[in-house]
Amino acid sequence: MKKSKSNIWLKTLFSIYIILLIWIILFRLNFSISSIHRIREINLIPFYYENVYEGEIFEAILNVLIFLPFGIYLKMFGIINKKAILSGFVISCLFELFQFIFEFGASDITDIITNTLGTICGIYLYSLFCKIFKDNDKVNKIFKIIATIMSTIMMTLFLFLLINSII
Repeated sequence: MKKSKSNIWLKTLFSIYIILLIWIILFRLNFSISSIHRIREINLIPFYYENVYEGEIFEAILNVLIFLPFGIYLKMFGIINKKAILSGFVISCLFELFQFIFEFGASDITDIITNTLGTICGIYLYSLFCKIFKDNDKVNKIFKIIATIMSTIMMTLFLFLLINSII
């Protein structure tokens, strides 16, 4: 029974993470589609920035960080590394495809690379914790606590921005 409740909580946290990921990547923290900068571009040259500025490099780092939990969650679900990496790649491709189709921003091969790299980093971070603590259940508990805290913070931010956009 305890494992069942724990698994339901993990699935709930993962669902919240996916919803927040969609909100951040596709909607760019906006609540109205009309407020999203409409652009349909595609860049197939990795790490090519026409007018290099710190924001683009910072965005690449953020892409890695935002997909790090994806790799951790997949490992917590017991998914093997190759399937987890492939899942990170596929979901990243889907995000870029949706951005292109709905004109929600520029589709960029660099985003696919950095998002997949973030998934890989999450996988190896989880594996590192398993080696350090030598107990997968303990590692899962640690990451569930972290995920609960982060989800609470992000949901609070979401609600704050929603209320602010209504007022």
